[in-house]
Amino acid sequence: MDALQSATVDTVGGENPTEALDALSFGGGLACVFNLPDAETRRESGKALSVHKIMLGVAYLNGDYWARGDLAQMGREMGQLLTDGDIDPMAGEIVSFDEIPDALGRLSRGETLPGKVIAQLE
Repeated sequence: MDALQSATVDTVGGENPTEALDALSFGGGLACVFNLPDAETRRESGKALSVHKIMLGVAYLNGDYWARGDLAQMGREMGQLLTDGDIDPMAGEIVSFDEIPDALGRLSRGETLPGKVIAQLE
């Protein structure tokens, strides 16, 4: 993917995949773990986006030992990319363990900054 394209992996679902399309640049990609964006309410953006559904549960449902191993390896590699700073998690705010209830309240009221609210448990 060239530097001008963007990519998002949506692991939240709900309205999030549809809203995530607005954050993508031209030629960007969206990978959805739970549900796809709502095509009925989404207007054409002219961004030439790529949307993919990731069926993670199939590795567990069919009992395929090798598929589960591949999935675990992908998770380790994704974690390493995050640790190395090669993927931007779009953190809007980092809260301590004690601040989690307040942060959840602000999230439910839509009062958070753009980006993710991350709880640091150390």
